[in-house]
Formats: sequence, C-alpha cells, structure tokens
Amino acid sequence: MNVDSITVRSNITEKIYQTYMNFHVYKRDKSWIKLPICCAIIAVFAVCNFIASSPILGWIFLTLAFYLLISRFLRFYMSVNRICMEYKLNQIPKLFYTVTLSRSGIDVVNEKEKANYSWDQVYHVYRRKDIIYLYLNSQNAFLLPFDELDGGSAEDLWALITSILSADKVTDIAKQTKNLL
Repeated sequence: MNVDSITVRSNITEKIYQTYMNFHVYKRDKSWIKLPICCAIIAVFAVCNFIASSPILGWIFLTLAFYLLISRFLRFYMSVNRICMEYKLNQIPKLFYTVTLSRSGIDVVNEKEKANYSWDQVYHVYRRKDIIYLYLNSQNAFLLPFDELDGGSAEDLWALITSILSADKVTDIAKQTKNLL
C-alpha cells in the first residue's frame, strides 16, 4: 500500500519508556562500556596492591571499583523509575505528542506547541517489533508505538520512512532479531 501520510498518537507507558531508555543507553549508545572497563582497571590495581602486600589499598581500590559500577547502574534505573512516577506512566498510558509523518515532512503536536521538521533533520530511525524510535539528533527520539496509527499500518509507516530516508539512516532491529533466531 502506498501511503502519503500516517499519524501516530504516542501514548507512552512505563514499559515503553523503560524499554526505550534501555535501548538508548545500552544498545544504541555503547559509551556505557567505558565504565566496566574503567572499573576493571581499578580492580587490577586492587589485585596488584594485594600482591604487593598492601591489602588496605587493595580493598580501597576494589571497593571503589564495585561502588562505581553498581552506583552508576542504580542511579540510571532510579532515574528512569523517578521519571515514570513523575509522569504517572505506571497508571495509564499518557499521550505525550502526536506525530504526523508525510512525504513533505514531520509534524509534531503536543498540548502546548507544534513543530515541523524536514526529513533532512532526521538523525536516525530504529524499528523494533512494536515501536519506532525517530531520532532528530543523537540524544533525543520521538517514540512512535504501533498501537494508535491513523492512515496506515505499521508496515506502511516503515515503508514510508524507508522510501524517504537513505539506508544509512534506518535500522530495522526487529528484522535483525528475527535473522538471529
């Protein structure tokens, strides 16, 4: 089906937001890998101090390594849960914005404002099995769940996006996952 315009009502739930944040931080942006590497280096210093008969310094380094690793992940998940509670995402889905995607551009409307974007402004688009993440820059995405689409299906939406954007700006994670199984 050749569709020219699809509207997505972005009703966000706690699960959708948590899944997005896990994807954004751990799968898309691999910078988190630096932390375990740093902690491993500190742990090596701890072992060296234990070998050099300096157990107090060894325990300090080992404690620091574990503290850094655990506290970073705890702070991340506490922050995600705080945002979910602040927006009451655990009670009912909340409409954050409505996005209309057409060949001429992307229109976003929420309670307070309206914005228009050209397709040239799109940084990258990722499709998962039940949602699309539309990044306009490397740090922020519009979440487009497939629950409430007007004007077409999820496949029509993906076909519209892939017909406009170049292949280097789209990633079909749902297809990649199927191929791995």
